[in-house]
This record gives sequence, structure tokens and C-alpha cells, in this order.
Amino acid sequence: MTAVGIGPPSGSGLSPTIAVRDDPRELLRDAMVDFIGVATSNATHAEWALAAIEAGRHVMVEKPLH
Repeated sequence: MTAVGIGPPSGSGLSPTIAVRDDPRELLRDAMVDFIGVATSNATHAEWALAAIEAGRHVMVEKPLH
């Protein structure tokens, strides 16, 4: 699984910093990541969304929670 997180813009640019990790848990520990989009299988939506919320991240879940 590849994980991608979005953080604040770096330097004076307007584009956000993109963090790509092989282990999604790394994004939960990365203080530079502000937003996590959950696009996993339905069975794992709640697990990853709650973990991201508990880590203080903004979260978007791509599909309905089941």
C-alpha cells in the first residue's frame, strides 16, 4: 500500500507539500501532514479514518463508511 499525505506549502510556493510513504502509519506520525484521504477498501475505512482523526489530521473518506 502506498500512502500519500498533504501538508502545508513549502517555502513561498502555493503548492502543498506531498508526502508519499510505503507505510500509512508514517503519515500519522508526520507532523507536516495536515490532511489524509482514505481510499482503501470499505472494510478498513473506519480503522484508518479514526486513526487519522486521533492523530489530529483532517480526513476525507472516498467512499461511504460501512
